[in-house]
Amino acid sequence: FFLILPFFRNDKKFIVYAAVIFIFSMNSRSLDRILLGRIGKPYGLKGWVYVHYYGHEDLELIPYKELFIIGNSKDIILTILKSKIIRDRLIIVFEGYEDRNSAESLRDKDIFINSKQLPTTKKGIFYFYQLISFEVINYDSRILGTVDSFIHTLANDVMIVRSSSQSIDNKERLIPFLIKENRVEVDLKTETITIDWHEDF
Repeated sequence: FFLILPFFRNDKKFIVYAAVIFIFSMNSRSLDRILLGRIGKPYGLKGWVYVHYYGHEDLELIPYKELFIIGNSKDIILTILKSKIIRDRLIIVFEGYEDRNSAESLRDKDIFINSKQLPTTKKGIFYFYQLISFEVINYDSRILGTVDSFIHTLANDVMIVRSSSQSIDNKERLIPFLIKENRVEVDLKTETITIDWHEDF
């Protein structure tokens, strides 16, 4: 499944979908690598490749001029020379991979950015990846578990909460991440999320 990575306001009014990014489930929020997508097959003869981007809008990828892939001994930086949309699909040319043969060498590579490349958020606004491993507590002060990941659905985002040594049971919970309806409160200092969610759900 996917972990959705928008940022949101902690004022119960609305979620702000800017620089929306998807990454695969991870068990450590200290990861510096943010997965943006995967490079597909070449398009044409001049180095263009399809990019399967895990975001709401393909155009969101363009502001990141430098991406990287994981090499055998070190990360390999990819600099975007050109990008455009062809038949609703994103294609990109990377510097140094400007012919079909070299572009083919990038096929099926996952592409990342560093978390430091993400736009700085204002106070009270967070990225979802920052919430991984946070303890989830309901308003009855019952510990439901810890945040494992998020899923994006057409209706809303869903927080996957796994049991922990401190949780009230061994259940895995899928909780709609609805700021207003579920009275979501995030505390970065204590690394907790308080939510209006009954333990029996």
